[in-house]
Amino acid sequence: MDELTEVFIEESKEILESLDQNLLKLEQFANQARPDPELVNQIFRSIHTLKGNSGLASADKIKDLTHKMEFLLDHLRKNKIALTDPFVDLMFRGVDTVKVLLKEISTGINQEVDISELLRQIDQLLEESSSVEKKSELDLYKIPAEISRVLTEYEETRLLENLQKGVPIYEMLFNLKIADLERTVSDLLEKLNSWGEVIAKLPISTPSKAFELRFKIIFACKLELSKILENLRDISELHPSDYRIQPLAPGEGIKGKEPEEGNRTDPPKAPAVPSSALPTPEVPKGPEQVARRSDRSVAPTTPGPTLPAGEKESSDSLGNTVRIDIKKLDNLMNIVGELVLAKARYQQMEARIELEPGLRGLSEEFKKNNKFASKKLEDLREGILKVRMVPIGQLFSRFPRIVLDLTRATEKKVNLILKGEDTELDKAVIDEMGEPLVHMVRNAVDHGIEPGPVRLARGKPLEGTILLNAYQEGSHITIEVEDDGGGINMEALAQKAIDRGLIEKGTKLTKSEALSLMMSPGFSTAQTLTDISGRGVGMDAVKSAISRLKGTIDFQTAPGLGTKFIIKLPLTLAIIQVLLVKVADHTYAIPLTSVLESFKMTRDKIEVIDKQEVAQLRDIILPLMRLAEAFNLQAPERNKASFYVVVIGLAEKKVGVIVDELLEQQEIVIKPLGRYLADTPGFAGATTLGDGRVVLILDVAGLIESLNAKLEGKRIYA
Repeated sequence: MDELTEVFIEESKEILESLDQNLLKLEQFANQARPDPELVNQIFRSIHTLKGNSGLASADKIKDLTHKMEFLLDHLRKNKIALTDPFVDLMFRGVDTVKVLLKEISTGINQEVDISELLRQIDQLLEESSSVEKKSELDLYKIPAEISRVLTEYEETRLLENLQKGVPIYEMLFNLKIADLERTVSDLLEKLNSWGEVIAKLPISTPSKAFELRFKIIFACKLELSKILENLRDISELHPSDYRIQPLAPGEGIKGKEPEEGNRTDPPKAPAVPSSALPTPEVPKGPEQVARRSDRSVAPTTPGPTLPAGEKESSDSLGNTVRIDIKKLDNLMNIVGELVLAKARYQQMEARIELEPGLRGLSEEFKKNNKFASKKLEDLREGILKVRMVPIGQLFSRFPRIVLDLTRATEKKVNLILKGEDTELDKAVIDEMGEPLVHMVRNAVDHGIEPGPVRLARGKPLEGTILLNAYQEGSHITIEVEDDGGGINMEALAQKAIDRGLIEKGTKLTKSEALSLMMSPGFSTAQTLTDISGRGVGMDAVKSAISRLKGTIDFQTAPGLGTKFIIKLPLTLAIIQVLLVKVADHTYAIPLTSVLESFKMTRDKIEVIDKQEVAQLRDIILPLMRLAEAFNLQAPERNKASFYVVVIGLAEKKVGVIVDELLEQQEIVIKPLGRYLADTPGFAGATTLGDGRVVLILDVAGLIESLNAKLEGKRIYA
């Protein structure tokens, strides 16, 4: 896949995400007198950008489909067609089809997508609308027919508006090398839109030289032609032989010489386009004022900033951002990891030099330079980590559309609330959590939220609520999926486990056992299978993803009131500070962000409750875990007089880990254990120390979870 196609795919994905959100907002206006004009313009600009980009990328099906969708939206903007349910459904189907076509380009697998029926339905809707075609006014300005007949209605409208304002219009012809196309065109369009307005980008069918592409740009600009040419010469990628400019209409009231090719008579001023006779009611200003649809309800996400009237169409795509492949960031982080290892070795060398007699001056200089390098390395590490961090709103933004589709399929009414969308998380973690969260939301709609009659009988609102929330707690991110449905039926869960022979009859499930059952492959309490859920595969995928990320999942439920799942994930998976400890001649690393405190205690301070060792820590009973026994190591004698306890914690849960020695704090790079050891319980990864030793990193969340499962039902605070 060439670089131009890769850029097209990535940009299209972002545009499609924006379209999903804006179409959900647009749906709130269906069957009203008139939708929000600025919202319609935003959607139009997105579709128009898709069409233009697909033309450059030779994605003909996407170009043809978006061209038709553009017609629909332009009719809506000009009040030639009403915003109805069929209109919105066609737009959603169009966006979904573009997604499939984009996947076809990305994977190279031909899915034989036929867009003809969708195009026919769009044409039918256009024909059925009570639209009155306006006579084109471009002939009044003597715009050549070969240009006017290929412009879209939107491009024609923009051209007319500039002509009526007296802005000169230029035809710019370009002949560029394909190898330089992406960089040159991007820079060119950015510059042109800062000087004026790019009305249209049109291909030229006449043949060009090998490895070259010809196209023209219709450009509206108040600058004199000489100034435009001067500005173009400042674009280093362009050579004067690459382009030619000629005026299409000189404009009115613009001082400057007319070029020789521009011997045209000034066109008469066209009459202003008559305003629509349709009334323009006051439109809602925010989501809280949007009327709910009678057949389905999804709370719109917080609206983004609206563009001022007359904003250029390119404003959606320009900005001070650079798109970077995540693999490049991974490679940079690996390099930083090696530098961290080198830093640790330098620190060891520094300690040795300091002990050598006669090298005091060198030792001081070495220490000073090492400190400076360490500071810059830390700055570099933090900078790369910040680049990797993205708002979880990028993940949450897909769920309004998902919930809308689910409510249609289940005929339920659901209000989706999103909170904490600005919470930042490592891009790798967000990518990994996409599918699991979809499974959880699908379960919440299908199994959690009751049908309308059941909710009314229970005294609940007809509309159910699902909350997606994210927030940071220290070095962890918490994601909550909460619904106000019927709650988890623990008796049905236990009966299903009995039927499958997993537990004995009469056994009362603990909370930990219930969670384990729900996360088991193929386990489901659903009475019937649906296209949405009920096969018992979703929650297993959730558990697998959270385990890979070294996170934890818990739940709270109340019969008739609802269920909340709480997921805790590490903020990043790259470089962390650890506490090195020694256990039975083995060294282990404990992530420092999970270490609450450490202390030395004597054997006589240990107490036993329900066969579990505990210690009194101020006003709490602290469960103890002997790492030597947990990892089946050759442990020292249990009657050892004293030892160290490292208190580790995750949220409200705390455990005291018994170790032989506390060594030192160190910054380390987390390395995966590899395919064969990846699922080893108790370990989050491995690292290499400055002296070359490989040390295992403890999985704090896993250790706490395993001990709490053991303690559940006992009289012990955990």
